[in-house]
Amino acid sequence: AALAAGGITGDAMPAPITAYLLQSADRTILIDSGIGDIDALGPGLGRVSDGLAALGVAPEDIDLIIVTHAHLDHVGGMIGANGPVFPNAEVAIMQAEIDFWGDDGIMAQAPDEAKGLFQIAQSMYGAYADQLKPVTSGADVAPGIKMELSPGHTPGHAHVHIDGGDSQLLMVADSLHSSVLHTALPDVGFGFDVDSALAATSRRIFLLQMGPAEWAGASIAQGASMMQIALDRPWLELDLGAHCQVLSWAVNRPGLVTASRILWREVRNADLPPELDVDAWLSDELRQRQATDAVTFLTSRDIRQYTQSIVKIGETEAHAVVTVGFSNAERVGHRVDRTREAWGTINVALFLTAELTEAAMLETMSIAVQARTAAVMDVQLDLPTGRATGTGTDCVAIASPHGAARYAGLHTEIGEAAGRAVYTAVQDGAREWMAAYRGTKNATA
Repeated sequence: AALAAGGITGDAMPAPITAYLLQSADRTILIDSGIGDIDALGPGLGRVSDGLAALGVAPEDIDLIIVTHAHLDHVGGMIGANGPVFPNAEVAIMQAEIDFWGDDGIMAQAPDEAKGLFQIAQSMYGAYADQLKPVTSGADVAPGIKMELSPGHTPGHAHVHIDGGDSQLLMVADSLHSSVLHTALPDVGFGFDVDSALAATSRRIFLLQMGPAEWAGASIAQGASMMQIALDRPWLELDLGAHCQVLSWAVNRPGLVTASRILWREVRNADLPPELDVDAWLSDELRQRQATDAVTFLTSRDIRQYTQSIVKIGETEAHAVVTVGFSNAERVGHRVDRTREAWGTINVALFLTAELTEAAMLETMSIAVQARTAAVMDVQLDLPTGRATGTGTDCVAIASPHGAARYAGLHTEIGEAAGRAVYTAVQDGAREWMAAYRGTKNATA
């Protein structure tokens, strides 16, 4: 039905092979390269070189190739009979992608029909051995262009985020093989997926990030909720999709309350001078936004750097959305004098599809805090007082429908899903902060 509504009929579904050219005053960048001369997927393919020539772009002009992943229809156009087709190009590709397709042990265990995929990827790695630029998630590969890990289709499958200031573009590669099918049925797999379940989770995450404005007509169910994330800097909004019970110590509406959304308000130190009545200021900000009902965090972290994780264990789905800043990191039981320093924080919002009692909400809160602490300790941020366990102003909010589930311990589906979602999102955010700021004296988040 989803295909028919999008105008797709019959037994076959179109799956175009594409590559993209980006040009500026001083850069000529190619995103993927098509299949090239490899005769594998039928006639009419391998036209990237011809297309570039028609635009007056010579292979030598390409100075960067961004590889979303190493499948033959994305890297085949980089390899010619005499070696690299683009001799002057640096090649940006996720480290995880290099590790997977370059591993002879993994290739030996792969089905015979998949071994050719490894061989083609390894041929590209060899041809560009001196030009490979391994990338980690969130890293800038050119001004205004970053690669973001979206694994599942392959272990190092990446999106390309292009920041145009007032406009943003997200190139999602093979996260969507059909925008008609996958926006309506995001859990449907694809034959070339290395891990279809992980690919579906990654797909759900970015569709939630994009929201309904970008995917008109798409309705992406998240378990029992219709959750959406909206970024409107300095605000980040998590719409729970319905009124839920929310337990937190947030600055606005703390305690156990009923709410349909959780907000983050990004602030700088200059926004909060010592003489300011912060509660009154925030109340006024929320009134202007018509959001006085929202459970609300304050953070100095750039909210564009939020991280999230969706985990499903059995019938329970957990969705954690997190901002992580360490500029006022602390070790539990030992305060650091941070007079006149910047303030950071870790804010965690966790939604569970399980219908919890108040007691189970409290138990889930304890697990979320454990997961936050474990993730912080595992990134090994050392202070004069010992290894950091959190920050001075962390906050956690737990949301769920009200119901009869009494227990949410570590040994339950609820506890496992909650702990894993929070741990993963906090650790991802912590690693990004550490990569950006560790060892610097100007961290303000």
